Amino acid sequence: MEVRKNKESSTYYVTKFIEVHHHAMMTPSKVYLLRSQKHMDEGAKRLIKKWSESGLDTPNIMSILSHEAGGITGIGFDEDQCRSYIQKLKKQTYGND
Repeated sequence: MEVRKNKESSTYYVTKFIEVHHHAMMTPSKVYLLRSQKHMDEGAKRLIKKWSESGLDTPNIMSILSHEAGGITGIGFDEDQCRSYIQKLKKQTYGND
């Protein structure tokens, strides 16, 4: 895509657009890996907090969430995000030490 700015009106316009992808499209089973598709809802955050405080580790938490969601693609986030959220909770609770 090529974009230009109209100097008089200070607006942008598309001068060239090619509707062909130069890369393979993501399969539906892998879309959940895209950053734009990841989201951790408040319900999941509450469960992660509860289970983490109960002593469950991240892989077990993800296993339970995956089972309940009908597979890893139904969760909406990956193990790294889960781990980061748990670390954030621990920092809030115990400080940066």
